Amino acid sequence: MKKHYKYLDETLGYIYFRLNGKRIALPGTKGSPEFDAAYDKLFAEAQRTKAVRQQESKRRTEQRERNAKGGVASVEWFIQKFLASEFFVGQHDKAAIFAPGTQRNYRPVLERMCLDTMRGMAAPIGKARLADFTPKTARTYLHKVAEHCRPTVARTQLILLSNLWHFAMRFDEFDPGAQTNPFAGIGERRSTPLSRNTNHGPKMSSSASSPPATRTYTSRFICCSAPANACPMSAR
Repeated sequence: MKKHYKYLDETLGYIYFRLNGKRIALPGTKGSPEFDAAYDKLFAEAQRTKAVRQQESKRRTEQRERNAKGGVASVEWFIQKFLASEFFVGQHDKAAIFAPGTQRNYRPVLERMCLDTMRGMAAPIGKARLADFTPKTARTYLHKVAEHCRPTVARTQLILLSNLWHFAMRFDEFDPGAQTNPFAGIGERRSTPLSRNTNHGPKMSSSASSPPATRTYTSRFICCSAPANACPMSAR
């Protein structure tokens, strides 16, 4: 049976194995044992590379589908509202409530929460319903962040999720029932605020224009003091 060859480039009497813009000269004459051995090795390698790329493409497609599951009242939904609110955007001739430095620390972390999937989780935390958090699930999630990223990232996410819970109280879509802020009791309170305004109670009403009380926290796994930038998580 005549052998069928793929990815061959015959130029000026030379035969090359050509794939994805790269070409490798093949020894001997076409059909010789030396030629076929070199060809078979390159072809097998090309097939393995193709399979890896297909698997990666499938993984990305599945990730996009999981990422699309977030909806109204999800963490991501409230994050988008938060980023468009007076805390980040100046309104009515007034500057944004959060100072530029605070925004630079907070914004990338909030964005990564919408995009990145922690190891062992089916989707980014942004796709979860904010009202479904309990003290147990909050601690479990933050422990994962501290373990797989670094404690400063967990600490910053703790602050943001606690603030987001207070912020969500202004929306009818947020219905936590009898559940109080599950992030507020994690760690010990300290006196280093990251927001510009600190003279506010812990709960934000729908008519309030001031930021929620923002404090830093420490715990056995949240121990650093500098605010963190976005966590380089990747889907697993």
